[in-house]
Amino acid sequence: IQPIGEFYEVDAAGNLVNPCALDNIPLPQRALIRELGIQYRMHLGNSLMGLYLRGSVPAGRAIPGVSDLDVLGLLKWHPHQQFIRWERPSFADEADDALRHHYQNLTNIDHAVAHHDPAFPGRNLSVKMVLKTQSLCIWGQDVIPDIPDFKLGNDLCIHHKWAAAILDTWNDLENEWPNQASKIDFIRTCCKTLIRSGFELIMLKEGKFTQDLYPCYKAFSKHFPAKAEEMR
Repeated sequence: IQPIGEFYEVDAAGNLVNPCALDNIPLPQRALIRELGIQYRMHLGNSLMGLYLRGSVPAGRAIPGVSDLDVLGLLKWHPHQQFIRWERPSFADEADDALRHHYQNLTNIDHAVAHHDPAFPGRNLSVKMVLKTQSLCIWGQDVIPDIPDFKLGNDLCIHHKWAAAILDTWNDLENEWPNQASKIDFIRTCCKTLIRSGFELIMLKEGKFTQDLYPCYKAFSKHFPAKAEEMR
């Protein structure tokens, strides 16, 4: 466990400052990202509104060999469609296989798609928060400037909503993993979600926001010292 990560900066009005920028992405990864965009456009066609990188890579805080490449495809939504809040696209494994032909040391890619609701807060406030505070548009229509700023508050607390569902999935799949790699990836997702959920319990008391795992763990441990070792 390395003491890596930091809390978000805020501007003079108290709004969270999105740290993501194209210049933060290492040049070797940009070719992979372009190829990833081709895969999303090939599979989603005209339904793809925009493609976004999120998390540590566009923020310039990725750890080589450890950090995931987090991708979100924002989809056009029509009233007759079932609204997708957040899900792994059906073509994710196929896209990964295609990319591995060109990139032998492919990092883990966290694929996701969600429908766009232009209203605010609309149907999908969590996605709007992720876009506004920790994402970078790499293709298509950039909706980030249209989303109001976020201040420290309960709207930033999204991971605890997923924790129960993730643990239910673990119980359902515990003995039915297709391969060891998928099991390890899912364990990583479980751990990240639980660590960030723990931070959400004490975020307002701390008066700070982060998605980075180490500061989440340290802040939680300060408020719940009896649980510090389990969280570590």
